[in-house]
Amino acid sequence: MEDNVGMLETFIENLSYRFRSENDLSDMTWTMCKTDSRFKVEFLKFFFGKLESFQVDDELKEIELIREYTQNDSRPDFKFEYKGKDYLIECKIYDENHHFEQYISEFRINNKQLGYITNYNLQKDGFEVRTWTEFYKYLDEKINDNILDEKEKKLWSVYLKYLKKVCDIFIPKEPMKLDGMYSLYTFYKSLKDVVENEEKGRYKSCLYRGRERKDMFYGGFENTGEIGVYFEIKVDENFKINKSLKDDFNERRTFWGWIGVYLKGDDDDCGVYIGFDNKWGVEVFEYLKNYVKNGGGETTDLIEGGDEFEEPYYDDGCIWFKFNKSDEFDNQKNVDDQKGMLKKFFNGVIEVILNKIEKSVEKMIEL
Repeated sequence: MEDNVGMLETFIENLSYRFRSENDLSDMTWTMCKTDSRFKVEFLKFFFGKLESFQVDDELKEIELIREYTQNDSRPDFKFEYKGKDYLIECKIYDENHHFEQYISEFRINNKQLGYITNYNLQKDGFEVRTWTEFYKYLDEKINDNILDEKEKKLWSVYLKYLKKVCDIFIPKEPMKLDGMYSLYTFYKSLKDVVENEEKGRYKSCLYRGRERKDMFYGGFENTGEIGVYFEIKVDENFKINKSLKDDFNERRTFWGWIGVYLKGDDDDCGVYIGFDNKWGVEVFEYLKNYVKNGGGETTDLIEGGDEFEEPYYDDGCIWFKFNKSDEFDNQKNVDDQKGMLKKFFNGVIEVILNKIEKSVEKMIEL
């Protein structure tokens, strides 16, 4: 059963990467309400639980929740009728096109009959606006209160996993500490020296300075908890190209990647990574995915871990190489020695990739 639960969690998490719009989240929430009447009760009580008429769970279970009810030019995400009155719920993610007065006028309801939820803080006079983070915490408390059976707990937990991803919900696990934060800044500023190598045998590397990624180069990714830089690899003219790779690689003899630190997740997830995405790193990604764990390729010739990195793997549309000498890195006495370790990590990953490409070209020649 645990394996099945783990697979379900992975399935839901993968859904969150593709189905992450307001409509998608509303559809997923509606599906939860249709699947589990207890979830529907808590969803309704989250918005209207302060009203005296919303206290009998058995009555709330019988409510028919209508998804995207259209009336003239109004279309709230949810509508239902209860004890002769209409109620609406409007869901927002980042969108700031609001409909408070419009819905009140069109459906002839009072302010307390309109539930409103966003993934940012919003205040509106006369209305009570809630957040998805509050809803996340509300459901999480219900799970921990042991009022659910085991099947419901598992179902609600995977929904929360989806909700957390789509709404970028962050729940701190421990208090912040200012001590040591300067080291993060030092790490970030040191990446330039790590990446920018003079021509080194088969390739030359430098920071990627494309205008469209300037904000990422300077600031990292605040929403995903990643801080790092893009880099560019240009291979030597004599390097054998695998024609199965994307045209850009064949024509420019260049590919791109990312190096930085990942700060979110469990302690085991945090660390220094090199990544090749299926968008900005597609030239190498299309090739590597068949040679890494969870990549879905048919080959058994997987890339093994090296002296400086763990076995690479596929996750969230990206191929990841993780630096495996964090403890040794922390024990170094000066920054230059730490930079040297990161350089070995960086060069080791690039060499493994180029070796894999060359090996495939040799096989093609033999055939």
